[in-house]
Amino acid sequence: MGGELDTVAARPLLLRFPISTMKRLLRPGLLLAAALFATPAYAQKPAAAGSCPPQGDATKPKEQALNVLKARTEAATDDDVDDTADMAALLEPGDDTLRWTSDTAVEITAFVMDVRDGGPASSNCHSSNAADHDTILDLSPSANVFDAGHRVVAVITPQGRRIMAGNGVDWSTNAIQAAYTRHYVRIQGWLLT
Repeated sequence: MGGELDTVAARPLLLRFPISTMKRLLRPGLLLAAALFATPAYAQKPAAAGSCPPQGDATKPKEQALNVLKARTEAATDDDVDDTADMAALLEPGDDTLRWTSDTAVEITAFVMDVRDGGPASSNCHSSNAADHDTILDLSPSANVFDAGHRVVAVITPQGRRIMAGNGVDWSTNAIQAAYTRHYVRIQGWLLT
């Protein structure tokens, strides 16, 4: 169950959905994000217009730009993937902005340690509605690595959740938590540096 790559409908689980992946490091200020998409069988439908713009309610230009990139819904293709940017490379010490750009896509296999609600943030205009919140997935290289310093954080955005809902798929925090906590998953998407 927790030690094998999770499968759905007898195929390896490849989560390709609009999410952001952020690397947690001991050094402040470094951020990686990936916008990921559901399996190719799902059509990309425009996200419903919400009351929060892509830049959110951030006041600083850098945070506004981050929120816009985080809210993007363009799918990464296999040709976009940098094969050198695997889970081990994401956890390497050093300046990630020298290794990758926001146009770099990755595909990683990781173990989902935890799934939780991201709560109010500038990217969702500090909404109290859970449907507007990100879903946070704490990813570890394996089921046996418990150190938070060796984790990557994936974030399912409300935009991605709305696209999946339009395709009849429940990507609510509760659904993701029930389906993927303590399972291996493969995720493909964009880095954000």
